[in-house]
Amino acid sequence: MTGTIGTTIDTLRFATAGSVDDGKSTLVGRLLHDSKSVLTDQLAAVEHASRSRGQDTPDLALLTDGLRAEREQGITIDVAYRYFATPRRRFILADTPGHVQYTRNMVTGASTAELAIVLVDARNGVVEQTRRHAAIAALLRVPHVVLAVNKMDLVGYVEKEFDRIVEDFAGHAAELGLPGFTPIPVSALVGDNVVDRSARMDWYEGPALLEFLGNVPVGTEAADAPTRFPVQYVIRDGEVRYYAGQLVSGSLRVGDHRPPVRRDLRDHRHRRARRRRSGGVRAAVGRCAAGRPAGRLARRHDHRGGRRRPGAHPGGPGGRVPPDRPPAEGR
Repeated sequence: MTGTIGTTIDTLRFATAGSVDDGKSTLVGRLLHDSKSVLTDQLAAVEHASRSRGQDTPDLALLTDGLRAEREQGITIDVAYRYFATPRRRFILADTPGHVQYTRNMVTGASTAELAIVLVDARNGVVEQTRRHAAIAALLRVPHVVLAVNKMDLVGYVEKEFDRIVEDFAGHAAELGLPGFTPIPVSALVGDNVVDRSARMDWYEGPALLEFLGNVPVGTEAADAPTRFPVQYVIRDGEVRYYAGQLVSGSLRVGDHRPPVRRDLRDHRHRRARRRRSGGVRAAVGRCAAGRPAGRLARRHDHRGGRRRPGAHPGGPGGRVPPDRPPAEGR
């Protein structure tokens, strides 16, 4: 996507995680509200729902709790995806539940994330669910992790409380093999250090959460890695085959010739033959980076390297499809 002339807007996918009542949905709601990403009718619906529950101020957690059971019980059950943007970056966030029985949903939300925000209640510190979520982020090799120490207003914005939690989390991160993390003290309910820096924590010299999200590198590690393009679907059009999927690492340009690689093809003749028959790469843009959808063009060939006529099947007599074996559909 292109904004002003010569400026390309990239996309950051990130997920929020934390224990029960650490304030994940409130943080996401505050992030959407203060970044002017909430429509007027959505905010009016939240205000109405908050008044019906006896609350004087809007409950911003309702912006992400979309299921009826979530709004009634005040908890997050399913993964809630929200989209917003700033002038320099687009964001896809996944608000994941904090209950132990819904931990699998956190895995779903973090599986495609480039950044994970692990929330910690400043009053409780690092708990078992916090360590579990950190372990999942390390297992999935999420490139960036943010330790958001929430509810700093309830501990008087004391720096020592923040330092104690950061030191505790750092010990677990070292055991898990996390390459590093960025600690940020926030108050999602009040809005401290969420979008704008807070004057109540003048001892903190780092960026606000949205500022950090807007400047963190995106896709640098995947772009420098070897090209990997798992085929997820085969589109058939006569003698032409289009292989569709998501480029998980490396980069491709329109017209690139990349031979398919299979571990069982060790013979040099097979590799050379397959290299001759490889097609070019097609994408919606001139260059496709990791994480973007792409397509690859190929021609139909038989095992001898020649063109196969339409309707031919290598398993049938004479190259024809047996009557009891219909042609396989593309997957």
